[in-house]
Amino acid sequence: YLAIGALTRHRDLETNAMLATECGVLRAVAAEVGDNQVRHRGTLGGSLAAQGLSQTATFTWEARNL
Repeated sequence: YLAIGALTRHRDLETNAMLATECGVLRAVAAEVGDNQVRHRGTLGGSLAAQGLSQTATFTWEARNL
């Protein structure tokens, strides 16, 4: 079971050692978000909110089916 809060920064996902072994795809995707400045300050919840509800639902469905 993996729980990631809305205030988790993209950089935290990108550099998390546990994600490297347990869920490498999430770590790889976090490394592709924006540039360094966005990854250091941007949060997962902020990105999902900016994309709107349809994108959030798609992201949730895809994450559950990995």
